[in-house]
Amino acid sequence: MAEVKRLRRGLAGLCTAGALVVLTACSGSSTPGTGGSSTAASSLTDATNVKRGGTLTIAESSPFPMDPAMASPPFVLAAAYDSLIHQNVDNTYSPDLATSWSMSDGNRLFKLKLRKGVKFSDGTAMTADTVAASLKRIVKTPGPNGSIGPVKSVTAVGDDEVDVAYSKAVPESFAVNTFSQADNFGIIVGPTGTAKPSTLSKASDGVGPYKLDPSQSNSSKTTFIPNANYFNQKAIKFDKVVVTQIPDATARVNALRSGQVDYVFDDGTANAASAQSAGLQISQHGSLLPSLVLENRTSGPLAKLEVRQAIEYAVDRSAMIKSLFSGIGTAQSSVGIKGLGGYDKKNSDPYPYNVAKAKALLKKAGYPNGLTISTLDFSQQDANGSLAQAFASQLKAVGITLKIHVISTGFTQFLTAISSKKYDAVVTNLPGNDIYTEYNQFLGKGTVGNGFGVVDSTVDQLMTAAGTASASEEDTAMQAITNRIDQQAWIVSAGVIPTIDLAAKNLVNIAPDGSPNSQPYAFDPTAKSSWYLK
Repeated sequence: MAEVKRLRRGLAGLCTAGALVVLTACSGSSTPGTGGSSTAASSLTDATNVKRGGTLTIAESSPFPMDPAMASPPFVLAAAYDSLIHQNVDNTYSPDLATSWSMSDGNRLFKLKLRKGVKFSDGTAMTADTVAASLKRIVKTPGPNGSIGPVKSVTAVGDDEVDVAYSKAVPESFAVNTFSQADNFGIIVGPTGTAKPSTLSKASDGVGPYKLDPSQSNSSKTTFIPNANYFNQKAIKFDKVVVTQIPDATARVNALRSGQVDYVFDDGTANAASAQSAGLQISQHGSLLPSLVLENRTSGPLAKLEVRQAIEYAVDRSAMIKSLFSGIGTAQSSVGIKGLGGYDKKNSDPYPYNVAKAKALLKKAGYPNGLTISTLDFSQQDANGSLAQAFASQLKAVGITLKIHVISTGFTQFLTAISSKKYDAVVTNLPGNDIYTEYNQFLGKGTVGNGFGVVDSTVDQLMTAAGTASASEEDTAMQAITNRIDQQAWIVSAGVIPTIDLAAKNLVNIAPDGSPNSQPYAFDPTAKSSWYLK
């Protein structure tokens, strides 16, 4: 079984999702492995009147940034930092630090009305000015914030309104999502942390149900305690939230089985069977696209559409899902994700496995005897090179050789290698998003999926059309983007693979199976879907 880790959301600070841990397995309705008596996550329980108590312990594989501008996904930091809009586990949205919002000026102006009487954890009042300052920092700060869109300006209006203007129209659903806890942009930091981000490692500065306790934290453990200034004390369900670092995947699962931890997130499939046999809760949600990204579409073999489409047809996705992900996943060749904007059910598999067709396209393109593609892989995402080797094995059948170069020194080096234009293709794990967000983060010029800076004028026009579409027209407009990207064969995915989360039997309200969100949401400002221990 492969252990592949997802890219965290964003551009400049794009990195692997090794920070938070659970099994990154896959999609579908079955639980991983065979045998045992694991419990699949089901519907949520109203936690409004559940009393506070106990310690929630979450296992991580490695340290995570304490600055929300640099942490992505910001799941753990949601303990100490609320967002302007709350994304619910079913992908709907509710008020949080903003009580209402609206889009106007042809989808170029987003207005947020702020909740009154809110204080940061240090007692400082939240105002339009403090919120605007926090948003402006994200616009200027390099980090995993490529999804914020073409923000032109951020303006405080009076005491309780913030207006965000865009240089060009964006879909309303895209804007709403960027102001939720699913993205760094909408996570608000107080004036102290905004002015001096270095202080955030010692003292959190947010509006969240908990706050960092440095006296109980060290290099291997981070502790959050209840925030007495939080505006909804009923939403605080734990006496303490502890995030502990356990680098080894097997050790994390063993810690969960023994009761040392309550939760692990996004950690590969290798331990799925043992977790199931232990009767742990298993939640399949969100999505991941393990992919071979065809980067060099400007020159050489991959500049020819027939070659790229041949590669698509040469991949047996069902076989890859079976060998890499315990057979759990959806074998489709489209980049559109079910449940998210741009998914087109009628065109979900434009390139079904067909070796004969792949060979015919290669011959038509002038490569009857095959070709070689220089390919970049990143060991921190693709443990043991399993994903890269699986693609190589598939393509060998049609005469295509992947010459694989592995980066193992760090993520910065990986990004540098992508932008060097030395590699025709990149093996990576793209997180599933609506197609507008996916293009902004991972496929547009200068992103991890477009190191050669290829510009497709048709996609640009379709992105503009999606930005100006009405709410009722939005999904159709996004489907057109998906279909164009699929037709041009930029992304050769192994299929759609969800996150698998594991939790202790007594942890309530982990994400139900089938939720489209990749992040688990432990903290709810309304308290209704907050996690709690029973």
